[in-house]
Amino acid sequence: LSDQFAQARSVAEMQSLVGSYGDRDIFIRDGRLHYKHRFYKVEHELLPLDADTWHSMTVDGFRLRFDEYCDDKPCVVHGVYLSGNVDQSRRESCRDDN
Repeated sequence: LSDQFAQARSVAEMQSLVGSYGDRDIFIRDGRLHYKHRFYKVEHELLPLDADTWHSMTVDGFRLRFDEYCDDKPCVVHGVYLSGNVDQSRRESCRDDN
């Protein structure tokens, strides 16, 4: 992997991303950010590409991009696929007016 994936994030920085976004769960395990879709058994370890975009170490070409911040926490996560398709899930704890 290129050096851009080696950017470490502190647990405190990653904590703002943790939560349930529809069917997607973002959590920290062993000091690393992880993602799991509720309907699939695959768990993804995530590495940062930039402040808002994370690369899956499990599925080639799959990324998560966090967006629409409220109170310093993202309200939306976009699944970005190698095919070019993009979908989004809203954080359950965000108000609908954000």
